[in-house]
Amino acid sequence: MTTRKKKPAGTGKQTPRTLREKTRKTLKKMEKTDAERKKRDKKLLIAAIAGSAVLLAAGLVLAGALAVRAFAPPVLGFRDVSEEIQNSVAEYAHAQTESGGKKWKIITIDPSLPMRKQIKLFKKTDMLITRSGAAADELGAYAKLPAQKDLLLMPTAIRKAGTEGGRQYALPLLLDHYELSWDYSLVRTGEPAGPRTLEALESSARKLKSPSRWPFMCAGGEDEALLNLVGALAEALGGEKEWESVLLAARETAPGELVRSPALAAVMENLIRWRREGLLHPEWFRMSRGDVESFMETGAAPYVFMSLSNHRKISQRTVEKYNSVFMPGTEADAPRSLTAPAILLLAPQRNRVREEAVLLKDALLDAEQQTTLSGKTGLAPASSTAAAPDRQANEARLWAAASERPLPSFFAALYPDPADTALFAKQVREFLKTDGAEN
Repeated sequence: MTTRKKKPAGTGKQTPRTLREKTRKTLKKMEKTDAERKKRDKKLLIAAIAGSAVLLAAGLVLAGALAVRAFAPPVLGFRDVSEEIQNSVAEYAHAQTESGGKKWKIITIDPSLPMRKQIKLFKKTDMLITRSGAAADELGAYAKLPAQKDLLLMPTAIRKAGTEGGRQYALPLLLDHYELSWDYSLVRTGEPAGPRTLEALESSARKLKSPSRWPFMCAGGEDEALLNLVGALAEALGGEKEWESVLLAARETAPGELVRSPALAAVMENLIRWRREGLLHPEWFRMSRGDVESFMETGAAPYVFMSLSNHRKISQRTVEKYNSVFMPGTEADAPRSLTAPAILLLAPQRNRVREEAVLLKDALLDAEQQTTLSGKTGLAPASSTAAAPDRQANEARLWAAASERPLPSFFAALYPDPADTALFAKQVREFLKTDGAEN
């Protein structure tokens, strides 16, 4: 029997049935591929739509924020400055509103708040007015550098009032000054400008003292007046180096222990000696400004240590018989860094600067407006081209400009937290009351 050989696979003719099956499988595969592609495309489309929505929403949020910022009122902040300064600066802001500008929102930053909260509030302002010192230096780290053109009309020394570590963070607007005033009806120093050295001051004072008259007066019952005398005397005895050494000690020493720091030894010994010798009133560290003014009224205060701002608060009839000079040092012609606290203008770092802030800044720096601002506040103008309203303001500016740099109030320079400063002032009084003896 003949055996039929099998044909190799894949050879020979394909039947219609085989072709239909192949076609059906191919179509199913194509349908499956097409369905997967459509599913994939749908997912991509949904993702694209979702991404666009997110981008659109983010864009709307950003645009909304910019719109809110654009239409929100500019913010003017004040921190630790007098009502006279607040009212005077606010007048310029309100004047912008009257001329068609946006109305300023005014806020006051409480200096007793933790510094992180003060920084947060500062960042919300378009402009902050505060005084030089430790807190201003900390806020200055978040401030925009002032334009050099705004500093050109200020003496080089006065510009330094708004610097920290060589970085200019603020514009000085006004200057206070810690001064030695003397009753020229009582004092005969032989020097038209007053005693030029601490030795000459003490020599004059010894000639004036009596059992019922103490030549030196200071309202030491007020923390700022007390610490300003401590700081001014530190600089007078050892220059800015000694003044800075106390600040360095304050960073490393608790406020309650700073009074016994070696950095303050010479100052405290000097104050105790003045009190023992009858030069400084025995109760000076408890006296108020009103107490000192009473002694001045009766001709019983030959020399008074006080700030220019407090000088302005004494009745004209009493203060007109007093001349003033800066605190004398150990040498007549040695370089000095005088206590002349500045009122500063800071602007937070921000990409967009409000036009209202630029206009207000320009107004506050204008020479004519500087004169007006000086007259309203009683402080000295920072601009060298502004006309000082009187001799006291002019002399304060000249002394600050001629010094190495104007130092902040010791009260503001030691600690950014007022509670620490108050504790230190309390310890100074305890130290003086016991003549430095351990309790």
